[in-house]
Amino acid sequence: MKPAVAILLLTPFLFSSRVPVAFGAHSGRSAFFASAAEKNFAVTDDSLYDAVRRRLADDPVVKGGGIQVEVKDGNVTLRGKVDDDKARERAAKITKKIKGVRGVSNELTVEK
Repeated sequence: MKPAVAILLLTPFLFSSRVPVAFGAHSGRSAFFASAAEKNFAVTDDSLYDAVRRRLADDPVVKGGGIQVEVKDGNVTLRGKVDDDKARERAAKITKKIKGVRGVSNELTVEK
C-alpha cells in the first residue's frame, strides 16, 4: 500500500478516542479497537471497567454477563454467580492480566 493511501485510510482514526490496534494483538477477540486500558494511555477506572466487562463477556468459560464489576483506584472487585470453580478462577485471572489493574478481589460464588 502506498503511503498516501495509508494516510487517507487512517485519517478518521486520528480524531477519535479509540484507535486501531494491530490485528492479532488480542487473540480470540473480534474487536479491532482497544480501550484505553488495553493501550498505552492513562488508565482510568472507567476504562478499566470497560476492559474487564468486555474481556469477561468475550470469554467462553466465564460468560461474564452475570458478573458485577466495581473499580476503585485500579482495584477491581468481581461479584456475582458463576457456573463452576473454573469460571471463578478464570475471571480473576483474566482481570489480573488487564493493564492498569492493581489488584483483584474475587467475591464470585459458584452457583450450584
